Formats: sequence, C-alpha cells, structure tokens
Amino acid sequence: MATVLDALGQYARLRTALGTELLLLVVEAHLRGASWAEVGRRLDRTKQSVHQQYQARVWAPETRRLLLSDLAFARGRSPYLAATTHRAQRVDVGPLRLRQQPPTHQPVSVFEM
Repeated sequence: MATVLDALGQYARLRTALGTELLLLVVEAHLRGASWAEVGRRLDRTKQSVHQQYQARVWAPETRRLLLSDLAFARGRSPYLAATTHRAQRVDVGPLRLRQQPPTHQPVSVFEM
C-alpha cells in the first residue's frame, strides 16, 4: 500500500512540474505571436479551451516571476548568457511581449527576485 501511495505522490509532483513547464511554453508562444488557435492545435485542444485556461495567466504576477526565474536559471547555465549578465544588471522582458504590451512596462532586475 505504501508503494502505491508513494507512486501517487511522485505522480502529483511530476504533474505539477510539467504543468509549470507547459504554462511557460504556452505563455512564451503566445507572447511571441502564436494565436490561441495555433497553441490549441499543438496541444490537440480547441482554441477556446486553451484560451480559457491560459489567457488570465499570461499577465499574472506569478507567471512573470516564473519567467524571470527561468531566465535567471538559464543565465546560470549558459556561458553566453552569464557573460551578458555582468554587462547589464537589468533585463528587459518587454521585447517578448509582441502583443498587448501593458503601457507601464518597466525593466525588471533578475537579481531582485
């Protein structure tokens, strides 16, 4: 019985991690100009179901925190990105927002997380 319960716990952790990665991929695709219909086709879902699940999360503060955390992790792993960190202490994630850019966009420091 304990083995089955352990497996359930591992499944739950894996599902959460995959859900976070999927969120980041969907948001990144949408911010780079992919339509909800295109995202839905890739996920084998309808445009409406993808829009309903992810639209509110595109601009959510938690999503922004995840994107910045992902960027900081990538900088730590990549010699090129790490080298650019020393030249510029601020990272402007605004260029990722090709559509629906908020009017008060400000660069965010990765190091303030």
